[in-house]
Amino acid sequence: MTYGAVAPQLTDQANDIFPPHWYSPYWRPINFPQSDACQNLNIWTPNINDGKKRPVMVWLHGGGYTAGSAQVEDVYDGENLSRKGDVVVVSINHRLNSLGFLDLSAYDKKFSGNNGMLDIIAALRWIHENIAQFGGDPDNVTVFGQSGGGAKILTLTAMPAANGLFHKAIVQSGANELMGMSLPDKEVSARVAELTLQNLGIDASEVKNLQTLPYAELADAANKAMVQAGEEFGPERVYQGTFGWSPIVDGVNVMQDPVIGGFSDRANNIPLMIGTAANEWATMATSQTDNKNNWSDAEIERRLRQKYGDKTDAVKTARIKSDQDAPYIFTWETPIMGGFGMAYHCSEIPFVFNNIELSGEATGATMIFDNKSVVRYHHDDKLMNILEPGYND
Repeated sequence: MTYGAVAPQLTDQANDIFPPHWYSPYWRPINFPQSDACQNLNIWTPNINDGKKRPVMVWLHGGGYTAGSAQVEDVYDGENLSRKGDVVVVSINHRLNSLGFLDLSAYDKKFSGNNGMLDIIAALRWIHENIAQFGGDPDNVTVFGQSGGGAKILTLTAMPAANGLFHKAIVQSGANELMGMSLPDKEVSARVAELTLQNLGIDASEVKNLQTLPYAELADAANKAMVQAGEEFGPERVYQGTFGWSPIVDGVNVMQDPVIGGFSDRANNIPLMIGTAANEWATMATSQTDNKNNWSDAEIERRLRQKYGDKTDAVKTARIKSDQDAPYIFTWETPIMGGFGMAYHCSEIPFVFNNIELSGEATGATMIFDNKSVVRYHHDDKLMNILEPGYND
């Protein structure tokens, strides 16, 4: 009845990726123990004794492949979704960043550069074999995930080991061009590993010694290596910066880029709902004087062409499968801070999980108490900070 450990990650790095603003409380794992032994999952089920075979929904968390966890405050809590939909909800923790995606296979074949994804495969196998005991139907599994979680789903479509382990997919804001659509190759991943060893002063014959290092020491050396490789190969081949780590196309576990060049054949029989929040990252980088509410159609087209050039249409991932499946756009705009956030990256998550009131700092949902507006904070589940009316203004 308690949460397990989450994947190790650098606090500063997590905060650099997801600054501590009102709109991004969803990835922070800081309140939970961190451990390399983080292969665990959480299950919510309406009933295990009534003989029903309920649909299963498996949540993959955001944070790129670098940060985050399956349990971040109340927004990922699966109880309300499980009750409302009469479904079994499962969320997964797995290895991230250098622990999940540092490719040491050149030194020892058992060290894959896709360990984080293989953790997800292992979890899906466990679900397939055991979820019936929790009232779930192993033959009706939907994977759903947002941001990095959506990218992980796209990667699963390029992994033969995932065949038969899920049957439907929902990708929320997971088709960023530097996350989920294309992946680095073996040449890049091998160089990152080589530079990591050099940064640590460890000989190739002593690669197993990496397992004895403090996490922060390994992470610092590996992150530095990622930047160094980016300088050598160019950022178009090495995804340094915001998202950093990712799976690799190794021809063994991941067979091809998940999206660029066309979806894998094994994705053809998987119904896919894929979409985006209307404003995504724009909220984090622009001001109220320059956002979509002020753009004309011509300005929107100009910005797309400026960013993507003659690939503008190609990078609109939803079009690739839209004839077969269900694209969507989430347009609800938060009232917080005068609506500055618009339909921001992550804004749909409280609605997906039916946790709108538990996410008042992002949705504006409040509780009324003694004629005053009250924000319900999750950390200790108490009513705190009684505020005068007009707070949202």
